[in-house]
Amino acid sequence: MTEDVPIRAYLTIEQSYWTLHATLRTAESTSRSTNATIEKRDGSGVTELRFLYENIPQVAHQHRSPVHTGACRISLAGRTPRSITGRYYTDRFTAGDMELDLISRSTEHSTFTEAAASDTAND
Repeated sequence: MTEDVPIRAYLTIEQSYWTLHATLRTAESTSRSTNATIEKRDGSGVTELRFLYENIPQVAHQHRSPVHTGACRISLAGRTPRSITGRYYTDRFTAGDMELDLISRSTEHSTFTEAAASDTAND
């Protein structure tokens, strides 16, 4: 039995009055939402961010990780959460759990490398 090794990833969520987008970056690929919704469950105190996404790996990794699509569901609580949890599913019949901690409220990181450089917990 093999143990899964956590993959470092950075999630950027951008919301305006009219739009909601999620972008997840790893060292090998970028996932961008194709649609996204927020649902608050009455009385639970939990809000869910749900989105469909397309993942495009870097060319060097596409031989073992082809372009794919998936769905993601992230749960959060409170108006300014410091951590969130989620789960993803892909059309490659894979799934996984995510635990994400707030690094910054900035949306200025356009690459994995830029996000990792601002991640002081990564030192």
